Amino acid sequence: VIKEARRYRPPAVTVMRKCEHDDKVLGDCVIPAGAIVYTSPWVVHHYAGNWTRPEEFDPSRWATIGTHEEASSSSSSSASLSNTSNTTTSTSSSSSSSYVQPGAFIPFMMGSRNCIGNRFAMLEMKAVIALLVRR
Repeated sequence: VIKEARRYRPPAVTVMRKCEHDDKVLGDCVIPAGAIVYTSPWVVHHYAGNWTRPEEFDPSRWATIGTHEEASSSSSSSASLSNTSNTTTSTSSSSSSSYVQPGAFIPFMMGSRNCIGNRFAMLEMKAVIALLVRR
């Protein structure tokens, strides 16, 4: 439920970053140093190319898929998450190894620039759910 809530309503609607050096992305497109780049977790999380029925709140989708981090840590602890260009998601329940590609699930962003409040927010959400279930 927590992952789906974070996908459906990410904590930040947009995130801004300043490009430190020229970077080539999406084929021949170059982002020059000093350019401001906006990313929207909400748009990424509601993009039909990444998710089956993206506008539907469906916690059961996480029963058949995992995040790339979970798949990487179970296969190799030294796996790199630097490839963020492929954001295709396999959500077919017939595939036992389906997972969310890097960059398709970014409620607190990813990599070295992810939100430092991620762990606290997760603990807080778990505590609130535990209190609600207790009552």
